[in-house]
Amino acid sequence: MNIFLYRLARVFAILAALAGLMVLAPAGAANAATAVCSAPAQSGVLSTSYGSDPTGGLRLSTTATLDRSTGQLTAVTNVRSLLALRGFTASFFAVGYDACGNAVAESQPVYAGVNGTWLGNSNRNMPWQANWDSRITTNITRIEIVHQWSPAAGLDIYRRWQPVVCTAVKIVDGATGWQIPCPPVL
Repeated sequence: MNIFLYRLARVFAILAALAGLMVLAPAGAANAATAVCSAPAQSGVLSTSYGSDPTGGLRLSTTATLDRSTGQLTAVTNVRSLLALRGFTASFFAVGYDACGNAVAESQPVYAGVNGTWLGNSNRNMPWQANWDSRITTNITRIEIVHQWSPAAGLDIYRRWQPVVCTAVKIVDGATGWQIPCPPVL
């Protein structure tokens, strides 16, 4: 056999072997990843805590515990304003993830609001809970708490205070004759 053809055949054989290894390696890696993702069911309690500041001076802090055997998630969120005249409304909920990082359970959002420190009720502990399917919770390996500042609730606050502001405007208008219009009702 010609030495050139012999070397060429050898190069192709090596390339074919390497190509075969490259094809097999990802398949083996995928099987290993599947094995990690299909971790055995877990029991017991899983706890987490998370704190955030949606904006300066407004704070949210949640501690949550999941009983995997019953699917009961219990949590307490502290909603707090450190500002004199500014309160806020927030929403918060929990998401449960499996070993692969897939979201497998989510609680309904809970809403709570506080006033500024000068207005009272600026610090509030809000207990909440969710009941997840215990067949799913045995596979949950991580709980994420999501805090959201809910400025859309500002419209509700505006509607609540609009009559008060309108009354104050009428008093100022009557005393000064400036003819200030009331804020519109939205």
